[in-house]
Amino acid sequence: MDQGRRTESHRGNIARGQVRKSAAAVWKTLCNGPRYDCAGRTHYAGCGDFDTADGRGRGQSTVPLCWGPGAAPPVGRKLSCCIYLASPNEAKMMYRGRRRGECSCGAWPIAVAVATATVVVGCGPRNEFQPRPPAKVTVSHPLRQQVVERLEFTGTTSAIESVDVRARVEGFLEAIHFTEGQEVNAGDLLFAIDPRPFKAAVARAEADVALAKAQLSQAKASRDRAGALRDNADARFRRAQSAGAAVTTEELDLRRTEVASAQADFDAAEATVASAEANIAAAEAALENARLDLEFTQVTAPITGRVGERMVDVGNLVGVGEPTLLTRITRYDPIYAYFTVSESAYLRWVRMHDDAEPLRRDEQRQQDDPTIVNLALADEQDFPHQGVIDYADLDIESSTGTYLVRGEFPNPRRVIAPGAFVRLQVPLDPVEALLIEETAIGHDQAGAYLRVVNEKNVVETVRVALGNHYGSMRAVTSEELTEDDWVVVNGLQMARPGAEVDPQQVASEPPADSPGAQSEPPSSSSTGGDEQ
Repeated sequence: MDQGRRTESHRGNIARGQVRKSAAAVWKTLCNGPRYDCAGRTHYAGCGDFDTADGRGRGQSTVPLCWGPGAAPPVGRKLSCCIYLASPNEAKMMYRGRRRGECSCGAWPIAVAVATATVVVGCGPRNEFQPRPPAKVTVSHPLRQQVVERLEFTGTTSAIESVDVRARVEGFLEAIHFTEGQEVNAGDLLFAIDPRPFKAAVARAEADVALAKAQLSQAKASRDRAGALRDNADARFRRAQSAGAAVTTEELDLRRTEVASAQADFDAAEATVASAEANIAAAEAALENARLDLEFTQVTAPITGRVGERMVDVGNLVGVGEPTLLTRITRYDPIYAYFTVSESAYLRWVRMHDDAEPLRRDEQRQQDDPTIVNLALADEQDFPHQGVIDYADLDIESSTGTYLVRGEFPNPRRVIAPGAFVRLQVPLDPVEALLIEETAIGHDQAGAYLRVVNEKNVVETVRVALGNHYGSMRAVTSEELTEDDWVVVNGLQMARPGAEVDPQQVASEPPADSPGAQSEPPSSSSTGGDEQ
């Protein structure tokens, strides 16, 4: 029989499923693909296939197929290109798809010893299914130790002093004596306004004072003359009165009238003196005011700090109608930070201190036992700036439920700028807490969780509430978590709930900013799982 007829014969046998039941049928791939067991049927993965609808080769495929002795391949399905053995001495027929409608066959002699019937020969060792080994994960005990709890807030900074420098007198700006942005001390000259009109005003006020003093001297002289006349009239009246019958009644009344007139003149002189003294006081006040206006032409720094940009150039008329803003000075060191505390945080803060109201202290107690607060800028992870609480509001704002607090911080390098957004941290009293590596904490829509490996090396999920950060660790609280549990700290993605894992135990290192003893893991046998 030639190869063409043999090819057609075997193609028909495959298409119609005419396989002798007295012999086993084996399909073997040309590329020595792996063999699988499909419900008792021999299954070969192939590197070539043909379509059983017409038995013609159609390209390449690695789709595994499965059927057994006596069963015909399903029509319309691509089958792996195989070799079919019909008898021990029959040649293998190979079908290869070349172009559509063309097939070729090849023959290889084989010799297989069999006792009876037809024998089927396999093409390679049988591959058994091997389950995936448990994933290796790193586990560690939670670390229990004493830590300092902290409350964290957000706030903004404000300059401890900030002054708008304004023109206090009207005049033309004559000179500017500073560079924008420089540091100035209180009393340094900043601006000069033309002083000539004010010097003239001072001179005029001084003249008014001199005039008032001269008028006072004249008034005093008039008062002294009136006093002498009053005394003389009084003496004549007394002599007339002592003369008795020698002086008539009319003459006595005349002397009495002279005394009254002299007294009135004296009183008028006294009033003139008082008026002259008042004029002196008014003239001196006007002189002082003129001198102040002259002094205000020299605009000096009211505080020590950094001066801003000048708002007016030389030659402009300032102080017309209202004080003209000339520049601004801000003091940076120290600096304030204002933040608001929620009502619940305020109550927790208060109850964790011995004092009934730790934020409301007198000045002496604030100096002896200050309330510490730490500050971090936007680019800082830790809280390197330490200050003290120096003021707390009188009550909780009812509309927002918050409590305003202010901290004061040293700022010698001017790193903290006014108006900056900052984070603040207030330490509370030390407490016992469970610490775990930050990498062990997972998050989902329900919140934070840990993966815990039980005694059977099976992963379980434990929900936790998160606390403060302590270096690379974080405080957690949960009714389900104990310090004897093994928590997955590395390989969290491979630790799925209910899955078996291969735990690799490591020790828990205490955080650098919270000293504590190292937690040593027990022996590997304590997990209760066999090594996979």
